Amino acid sequence: MPPQTAQKESTYYYRNIDQIVGEQGPWDLQQRWPEVQRYADLRSDDCVLDVGCAEGLVTMEVARLVQQVRAVEVSP
Repeated sequence: MPPQTAQKESTYYYRNIDQIVGEQGPWDLQQRWPEVQRYADLRSDDCVLDVGCAEGLVTMEVARLVQQVRAVEVSP
């Protein structure tokens, strides 16, 4: 199966997002995203590997900024 191409808009695929990411739901991303921006030098031609991506909210935001993202999570 070929890798999926990153979408330019964030799309949340979970109907039970509050159960997956906690009480704050996807807005918890607002707390995590500034830390990612602070340490990551993301460029439009980058390929990013997100190991331990959890629910993938940060991964989907990164995908908007780079050429390609691959994410791996071992937890069900």
